[in-house]
Amino acid sequence: MHRVVARLLLLALAAAACGGSSGQSTPPPIVVSGSTLDYFSSTALSGATIATVGLTPAIVTTSGVGGAYSLSGVSSGSTFLARLTATNYRATNDEPIAVTTTSRTIDLHAVSIADANRQYAGLGMTPTAGRAVVIVDLVGTNGALVGIPAASILLVDTAGTPAPGISGPFFFGAAGDLVDNATLANSTDFGGRARAGFLDVPTGAWEVRVSHGTTDIMPFTASSDGAHLLRTRAR
Repeated sequence: MHRVVARLLLLALAAAACGGSSGQSTPPPIVVSGSTLDYFSSTALSGATIATVGLTPAIVTTSGVGGAYSLSGVSSGSTFLARLTATNYRATNDEPIAVTTTSRTIDLHAVSIADANRQYAGLGMTPTAGRAVVIVDLVGTNGALVGIPAASILLVDTAGTPAPGISGPFFFGAAGDLVDNATLANSTDFGGRARAGFLDVPTGAWEVRVSHGTTDIMPFTASSDGAHLLRTRAR
């Protein structure tokens, strides 16, 4: 009898070592990590609060020395975005992140108040309190989407009605800031990127639609005095 009990105990221990009676081990948690950076200068941003939007429950963390951050326990197969808040920065919703079944390394960005104000000043405008800035990275299957006219980039509600009071779209020029449509009437590749931006976007649920043979639709919810980074193809 004692030999039988001993053998059963050994079998139980062996099963536990293999991850249970099924012999399957628990998969490691999915981690999204990288650096938190200033959107315009790419300098490290430490001490920023990072909260996920689109995950339940939300994951909240703070960037450390050198801007390093880590979000552990991200759901497999999810698409979410990170919302960054920091002193002297607009609360910034970063570009959407798509996760399959493995961990990823992705840098996050935040738009400073000073840099957002510079976009207005360069266009001879002043910011309207309570309105957001929206920046769209125009990415196709083969790199930057170029040659798209301003009229093919819309910021509308789900019914297709244009958002009231907005300015844009404008395109980013060679110096890395927005320029007027007389200077750039179409999306142009500078440093491997083509980007567009809208200013004075009211709060609420909107979507940016980019037509280039097909139509990319990027829904977002504008926050008061926020910044929103969108991308035609999720990272």
